[in-house]
Amino acid sequence: MAISEQTILHYLQAHPDFLPKHAEALGIRLPESKILSFQQGSLQALKLKTEKMAQQLSVMLANAEENQATTAKLLSFNRHLLAVNTVNQCIDTVMLSLAEDFHLPHAGLFISMAVEKVRVKAAYDVHSQKAVMQAVNKLKEPLCGTHIAPALLALLPQQAALESFLQLPVVWMDHTIAVLLIGHEDATYFHEALATDFVESMADSLSVVLARLLRLPAA
Repeated sequence: MAISEQTILHYLQAHPDFLPKHAEALGIRLPESKILSFQQGSLQALKLKTEKMAQQLSVMLANAEENQATTAKLLSFNRHLLAVNTVNQCIDTVMLSLAEDFHLPHAGLFISMAVEKVRVKAAYDVHSQKAVMQAVNKLKEPLCGTHIAPALLALLPQQAALESFLQLPVVWMDHTIAVLLIGHEDATYFHEALATDFVESMADSLSVVLARLLRLPAA
């Protein structure tokens, strides 16, 4: 008994999932809809949200690892400072730690106040250099960037190759007792927007150690 086209059409209308289920057996290819179903749209939105969260988590983990590494270097820096007994030892220790732990070999710790009965290497005693002291006295907080006073730049080794700088005043009881200068060949390394939390902690440690070694009054 032959089945009319109208009967087949009614059947397909009553069973819209028939053709998708048997498309391969029938050798037909259904047109792809450009409109996603609600379920498909929800799944795609969830996938995109998951991928975005994964990217954010990856960035957070990378930042956490970087902060952890920097904290470990800072702790090592402080441990080295605990072992010094003279100002000259302090200067040498700071420069060695910066070179080995932080890979910053172009640095110097310069004493910016007159001291009595305390030996300081001539190259690192700058309290009597007028141009240097004028620049030091202008430093009220850590300063990062490509600009540095010529008198301070002259204190650093290999100054011609240096493009960016960290200028860190070391303050004790509202007086700048020293300045830590660090240069880098990369002009973007010490950029102006660089966070200074860690270097401020470094300055605090240096101020306590130098105050003891320079025999300054207790805070």
